[in-house]
Amino acid sequence: MAANIAEGFAQRSQAEKAPVLNGAEGSVEESRYFLILAQDLGYGQTPDLMRLLEEVSRLLNAYTRTLLAPGFRIPKGYQGRSPWLVSSTLERTGQRCESQATDTCMV
Repeated sequence: MAANIAEGFAQRSQAEKAPVLNGAEGSVEESRYFLILAQDLGYGQTPDLMRLLEEVSRLLNAYTRTLLAPGFRIPKGYQGRSPWLVSSTLERTGQRCESQATDTCMV
């Protein structure tokens, strides 16, 4: 899951992100199956892990809905880059952005 999400983050457009995030959602379902199987085979109790997986699933679905929503635009400078790297670059150059939803930065 984590590798799919990281790969999706690096993609530049919504069209490129969609299949990768779909793969991450598939990985959630695979994990859910393996937890059920482990429980059924008596390998141990999995309710705590199942609750954590449900939380991961909710977060991933919210992230995917946000990124793929009509009209959602990735701010200039953020496409395929860590927000931390962008904000660090802005700090070093003395720029500040009015908001993450706009591509307007000021010196």
